[in-house]
Amino acid sequence: MVEALVRVGAKRWLLILVDGHHKGDAPCLDVEAVMHYSADTPMLLFYDLVSGYVPAGLGATLNAG
Repeated sequence: MVEALVRVGAKRWLLILVDGHHKGDAPCLDVEAVMHYSADTPMLLFYDLVSGYVPAGLGATLNAG
């Protein structure tokens, strides 16, 4: 899905909503996918941050800098 958005002309993203699968490594993989296309200082919103493994996705953003 992320790659499809890039193909239609999206540049660097300032606002990113992460709303994907909530189990296992999926939230971290979602973050990794969008970080390649984010602006230097993006605003990331996480849907269901208190659910399952989603907080690990937030941790992945901190590890990415």
